[in-house]
Amino acid sequence: MICKYCENEISKNTNICPHCRMINSEYFKLSFGSKLIALVFPIVGVCMFFIMNSKNKANSRKILSWTIYGFISWIFLYITTFFMGIILAFQI
Repeated sequence: MICKYCENEISKNTNICPHCRMINSEYFKLSFGSKLIALVFPIVGVCMFFIMNSKNKANSRKILSWTIYGFISWIFLYITTFFMGIILAFQI
């Protein structure tokens, strides 16, 4: 296999080129933990997106989508909690 950054020959089983130290995006996959962090902590997901954007476009898009899901979930949770608080306040 050939590295797309420095065009040197590298092993098929490696994720990082030993010559230029760039991540081989064809074989690098996101872990479930990084997706979960982007979902639960969307601000961290935005930071991860900007860090990964320069090196790996495909994975940065996946992180961005998990971050958007996290923002939507937090907004839904906030609105639900707010209205439940209003309903419970008027019942007392």
